Amino acid sequence: MRPYSISRSMPAVAAGLLWAVALPPLAQAQMMATPSSQLQLKPTDAGTALATAMTRLAASPRDLDALIRAGEASLELEDPRSALGFFGRADDVAPDNGRVKAGLGRAMLQLDQVGDGLRLMELAGNLGYSDFGLLADRGLARDLAANQSGAQADYAAALRINPDDARVMRRQAVSYGISGQVDLADKALQPLLYKSDRGAWRDKAFILAMNGRTSEAISIANKVMPTQLAAAIRPYLERMTALSPAQRAAAVHMGRFPPGLVNVQVASAAGSTPARAAPTPTPAPAPRQQSQPQPAPVQAPVARTQPVAKPVSPPPQRPAPTPTATQPAPTQSRAPVAQVAAATPATPAAPRTVQGPPAPAAAAPAPAPVRASPPPAARPAPTPGTSTRTLADIMAEVEIPQSELAPRVAAVDLSDVASMRAARKKAQEAAAKKKAEAEAKAKADAEKKRLAANPARYWVQIGTGRNKSALAFTLKRMKKEHDALAKQDGFSAAWGATNRLVVGPFKNLDRAKAVEADLKKGGSDAFVWRSDAGEELEALGGN
Repeated sequence: MRPYSISRSMPAVAAGLLWAVALPPLAQAQMMATPSSQLQLKPTDAGTALATAMTRLAASPRDLDALIRAGEASLELEDPRSALGFFGRADDVAPDNGRVKAGLGRAMLQLDQVGDGLRLMELAGNLGYSDFGLLADRGLARDLAANQSGAQADYAAALRINPDDARVMRRQAVSYGISGQVDLADKALQPLLYKSDRGAWRDKAFILAMNGRTSEAISIANKVMPTQLAAAIRPYLERMTALSPAQRAAAVHMGRFPPGLVNVQVASAAGSTPARAAPTPTPAPAPRQQSQPQPAPVQAPVARTQPVAKPVSPPPQRPAPTPTATQPAPTQSRAPVAQVAAATPATPAAPRTVQGPPAPAAAAPAPAPVRASPPPAARPAPTPGTSTRTLADIMAEVEIPQSELAPRVAAVDLSDVASMRAARKKAQEAAAKKKAEAEAKAKADAEKKRLAANPARYWVQIGTGRNKSALAFTLKRMKKEHDALAKQDGFSAAWGATNRLVVGPFKNLDRAKAVEADLKKGGSDAFVWRSDAGEELEALGGN
């Protein structure tokens, strides 16, 4: 049983492309102008690769190479479900293919199935497969699994393949930050910060925040973000130190923040109306910690989004609500995220606070919330902050203002960037040279050792043959026939397609010639042979 569950049917996007490649060129050109299923076809390398692969699959649905290429193109187009379909079919064709397992794992990671994705990518590595995409995504999966050392090894390997990939450079820097190596993180981000890369500046702020340098992180956010966005991200920065390593990775890379630490304050449905002049004065709301319900015309018994015929107070979080218009709701509320009551256009409703998901350690619900006293001082969880956006929304909106871009670009000395690259290249060349020298020395030492163990020596050859067992039998027979061989050891030495049968070695040439003469007198053919330095001979059994 495989550790993942996928559909073996052709993905909708792939089916659309397969239909497209069968059309005449003019029809294809017309179709390219409109979206096809989930994928907007664009003249990109990935789109071209996918169309080419689909043409091949139309002729041969089990073409392994075409299935893999279609899957990898879908990953580049950020269509993981289609990629999963292609790689699933490829896995049926070749169950032990490391490239297929890598594609399956990367698709699962894009679908936020981190555990299964990491397992499949590690299996790909065990099968001997490795490429840039696998290393970059496996590093991310390992960071999300709190394995920062493994992630950093993968990022380093990926950057050896593509040293200028900004995405991996940022991932590596964040991983260093998660493990507390702020200096290394800053060094990894420097080339991108010089370019005013908005993602790099965002990551730098989070790296500082997770390492307790919150004021510096907030300062960066205030400088490189619009005022409203900087204010929205501040509560997340202030609570980064409370996160585990895996949660920090999920926050920075995926915009996913643990429930209960930050509440999201959103406007009601009427909040989409244009900005208005100062509203008509209304009675002041009750104090925020008041626990008694107000006699406002609240109709709904539970917190639900319902249309109403007249202006109403915000729907209750529990049976005893406190109608505050601008203050965040207490952490005890269990109302679902973003449930907002509709208001009539005639009287726009004031913005209200929508609580995030409850904290994991929230107390059991009571008939009515007790709000008069603050949480116990010993409670480890910090007081939830309030933001106007979710972290994922903030991540999508981060941009570097033009006012910040101009001075930073003007202040950059491009020679510094060139010097950094030259220094890195020089270091790589020096490391390669050092490695080559070490390998050459090891080889020379091994050769020296081999020559020392097998110097040039004198032997007396008494026969030849391919079968070494037969040579040993011949040696035994000749020892019985010749007294000169009684105390001599026999060896075999390679000689073209056959083997020499020799005895020795002898201390000098004269001693070898004396044995040669005795054998010839006894009627056997023999002659002196000198082995080369380093030539290895094999001792024959039964000497």
